[in-house]
Amino acid sequence: MQDEAIMRIKFLSICLLLMLISTSDAATFYLLRHAEKQTGDNPELTTQGQKRAGRVAKLLSLTDIQAVYSTDYQRTRQTAESIAQVKNLTVQLYNPKSLKQFAQKLIDLNENAIIVGHSNTTPELVNLLSGQTVPAMDEGTFNLIYQVITIPDSTDKKAVINVLSSQQ
Repeated sequence: MQDEAIMRIKFLSICLLLMLISTSDAATFYLLRHAEKQTGDNPELTTQGQKRAGRVAKLLSLTDIQAVYSTDYQRTRQTAESIAQVKNLTVQLYNPKSLKQFAQKLIDLNENAIIVGHSNTTPELVNLLSGQTVPAMDEGTFNLIYQVITIPDSTDKKAVINVLSSQQ
């Protein structure tokens, strides 16, 4: 009985959040690291990485996305391209060495976007977009998808962070 009450409270909280977000000019960003890569200087995705990129594309296919961004590396472009094809969009490149400027551009554009990066840039970009800190990502992590929902109408420019997984 107590578990049922907790579930009702959680459900009502999510409904309230969705109502607040739907009435504002919120933007939703999905940030992820590229899928599994081969070795080398600018490697392509492995077979497992290609499968993961396909799962991510399927997972995000129902989202309302206006843009897909990637760094200019084969592994990130291949991951982003899987998503862009499903959404009928073109992959736009960004410079991972200019994350503050890129984050400001995303905030200014205020459009729903998917951003494919790296283990070191993805958490940093989540931090820049949300104003909150997420843990660093290790080299073996490929399954995390950060959903950052900005709420520009709020007085303190809050953002909501959800963490999704692309694992089967």
